Amino acid sequence: MDHGRRSELRSRFDIDDLIVSLSTAFADVARLPAMGPLFDERHNASWSVSLSPDGARTLYVGGKADASDRTDMPTQVFLGALPMLAHPDARRVLVVGLGSGVTAGRVAALGVDRVDVVEMEEAVVRASAHFGDVNHDVVKNERVRLRLMDARSYLMSTREKYDLIISEPSNPLMAGV
Repeated sequence: MDHGRRSELRSRFDIDDLIVSLSTAFADVARLPAMGPLFDERHNASWSVSLSPDGARTLYVGGKADASDRTDMPTQVFLGALPMLAHPDARRVLVVGLGSGVTAGRVAALGVDRVDVVEMEEAVVRASAHFGDVNHDVVKNERVRLRLMDARSYLMSTREKYDLIISEPSNPLMAGV
């Protein structure tokens, strides 16, 4: 690489900015409760949880923002609550996809008998632990059963009957998602 090209890259990517960003990120991670890693990679997906300077957590699955404990909270909470308003006598509910766990946690908090959650990637289940304070520790809830498999396969093979099935559609930002 010639000197001119290095100089151009140096001006666009200031090493001091990188150091400040990294030190801020490490300081933010140090403020998180001890919950295990903030990144993991499995067979079908990788996930990470980032912490912004104001303390907001964001779950990324496969590099795409999937949930947060700030901007996405209304969607996640309402997705659990609104179907229950439409069918207040629902006793058995299926939630397709776990994400941060907020939707399933909201449904479980509304007093149903059982919530089945179908999630196809174990990495997402691990990531949801980082949102326990906003998802009511849904994975530990005795009324919640977690199924690690594809939702379509589960529905085709189960004999379970549900009063409600809740699914937040994927947000196809890239090909193949």
